[in-house]
Amino acid sequence: MNIKEINRKYRKLGVPDEFFNPTEMPLQENIGHYVLLSERSTGKTTNILLWALCANKVDGLTPVYIRYSHDSIAPKNLNKLVNVIIQCGYVNKLTDGVYNTMIYRAGEWRYAKEVDGEIVSKSDVIMYALSMDRGDLYKSTFNAPKGDIIIYDEFIRDYYSANEFIRFLDLVKTVQRDREGVKVFWLANTINTENEYLYELEIHDGVLSMQPGEFNVFRTSMGMPIYCNIISNKKLSKHKKIVNRLLYGFNKPELNSIIGGGWAHTIYPHIETVEDKYVVSNRHYIQYMDRLMHIKVVRYNRMTIAEITKATRTYPDSIIYTDTFPADYRYRHGRGYTQGDRLIWDLIDKRMVRFQNNQIAALFYNFEKNT
Repeated sequence: MNIKEINRKYRKLGVPDEFFNPTEMPLQENIGHYVLLSERSTGKTTNILLWALCANKVDGLTPVYIRYSHDSIAPKNLNKLVNVIIQCGYVNKLTDGVYNTMIYRAGEWRYAKEVDGEIVSKSDVIMYALSMDRGDLYKSTFNAPKGDIIIYDEFIRDYYSANEFIRFLDLVKTVQRDREGVKVFWLANTINTENEYLYELEIHDGVLSMQPGEFNVFRTSMGMPIYCNIISNKKLSKHKKIVNRLLYGFNKPELNSIIGGGWAHTIYPHIETVEDKYVVSNRHYIQYMDRLMHIKVVRYNRMTIAEITKATRTYPDSIIYTDTFPADYRYRHGRGYTQGDRLIWDLIDKRMVRFQNNQIAALFYNFEKNT
C-alpha cells in the first residue's frame, strides 16, 4: 500500500479543513487497527471512505465496508452513505471525469456515468459491503484479493451478540487471507463507554482517560499496537454553535455525542451515604465482559434499595448472574429463576437501585440489554 501517494491523492481532493483528515493518522506505521471515535457529523466515515477510494485509485485496492446486520447493508440503507462523495464532485476528481456517480448493488459499489438520469457506463467493483451476521457464509463465497482496507462502521451499539468480537476477527481473517499490510478502521459515535469492543480491544480504560481531540497508541497484553483517536470538531463553525444554543441548549450529558462534548453520558442515581443502613442481602454478583459487579440489598429511610458496585472477587456461597451458561452451581443465566432472584430484580425494575458511579451503571444496563 503506497500510503504516501494515497495521502497525496486525498489532499488533492480539497476536503474542507473543518472535517476529520485521515492523512494525519500514522498510517505508515506498522499498525493494523485504527479506532476512530467522535460525535456525529465530523466526517470520519465519509473521509475514511474517500481515503479508501484514493487507495483504489492509487493501488487498485477494493476496500471492504462492514456493518453488523445484513439489513444495514441493503441498498435502501447504503445508497445514502456515499451521497456527499457524489454531490461534492469527488467521483469526478477520483476518476478524472470518466464517471460522475456511484451505484450500489448486491454488496458491491461501482463508479458510473449518469446522463439524463440513465446509467450509460460503469466501472469494475471499487468497494464491497459485508455484514457481521453473514460471516460464516462469506468463508466460502467471498474473495477480495485486494481487500487490504477494512472499515467496520458503527461498531458501538446497544446490543452485542454472543462472541461478537471473535466473530468479527474471523470475518477479518476471511477478507485478509494472510496478506500483510491490511488495515482495519473501527468507526463509531461516542454513545456508550461500556461496550464490548473497547474491553475486548483492551483499550477501554485508556480511551476513557482521553479527551476530545486527543489520540494515542495503546498496546494489548500481547504487545500489539492499536491507534485510537477521539476526534474533535475543534473548528466548530459559528453556525453549529448557534444551532446548538437554539436546539440543544439543555444540561443533558446524553447530548454530548450530538453537540460535540465528548461521550454521551446518562446520569444515574448514586449510592447514598447514610448511617443507619441495614444489609438485607449481600451474596449476589453480576459477571459480564470480564467485569464483576456486586449487588447488595439494603434498607434505610423506610426504603429497600439495591446498591451495585464494582467487585474484585466472589465467594463459595455467592450467587452470580451472567450472560453465559457456565457449569458452576453458583452461576445463573440472566436474571436467574428463584423467588429470591425475582425480589432483587423487582427492586431494579422499580428503579429502587443506586450505583457506585455512572460507569458501573452503564455496564449494568448493558448486561440487562444483552441478556
